[in-house]
Amino acid sequence: MERGGGSSSALANVVEISPYQRYIRFNNIIGQSGNLGTSYKAFDTINAIEVDWHIICFNDLMAADCERMTRSANVLKRIQNKHIVEYLTCWVVAESKRFNIITAHLPSLKE
Repeated sequence: MERGGGSSSALANVVEISPYQRYIRFNNIIGQSGNLGTSYKAFDTINAIEVDWHIICFNDLMAADCERMTRSANVLKRIQNKHIVEYLTCWVVAESKRFNIITAHLPSLKE
């Protein structure tokens, strides 16, 4: 994977990889929702585009609630609308009680 300048330093900044190794997350926070969750800068290694990786903590949710959240999030894959951020995938990490959602990158007002 190391070609040209800077790629090895970019890989050094990777802090997490999705279960199927498609998405890589960096530690750059792009948004926070109080105690509920945090959004990070990430990269889609197949399409070579920047994406957003949202981590939602669910310390008090039951397994059935997590399953319902995953099903609901997967419904978003079928919604195509220019006014709604494009949802790409999601998964649950039961051990750390985290719900991960990958969406298309939404530029900030600064961008």
